[in-house]
Amino acid sequence: MSTALPDPEELAPLAPFKAIEDAELTSAGMQMSIFEVRLGSDPTHPFNFLVNGKEFSPHDPPRKLTLGAVEEWFVASVGDANFKGHPFHIHVNPFQYKDKDGRIIWKDTVFVPRGESLLGPAYGPPLKGYR
Repeated sequence: MSTALPDPEELAPLAPFKAIEDAELTSAGMQMSIFEVRLGSDPTHPFNFLVNGKEFSPHDPPRKLTLGAVEEWFVASVGDANFKGHPFHIHVNPFQYKDKDGRIIWKDTVFVPRGESLLGPAYGPPLKGYR
């Protein structure tokens, strides 16, 4: 009995969304999201979580996305050597990105290891897309 997983090519026809083309971009510039974790010295607050150098607060989100926009994003993880990386997600819809082999992949969450980055769009209901 074979337990091999299917190849991406076999799964491609099952993909729920079409690829976002460059012509669909509605934003002139690329959005940057750099995730960082710093070790703190306070035992009651041992880690500092930052997005683009600013400490994260759920009351002051780092991004306010525009409904119907299609944006290109650069996402990276940096920080202390003990920080292994950060899961990237945009809380509403899946996003599209290209893997290291240039394949277009749709995810709702992707782990970005420390020292690595990804570039890609995001797309899906109810938002038009973020790339």
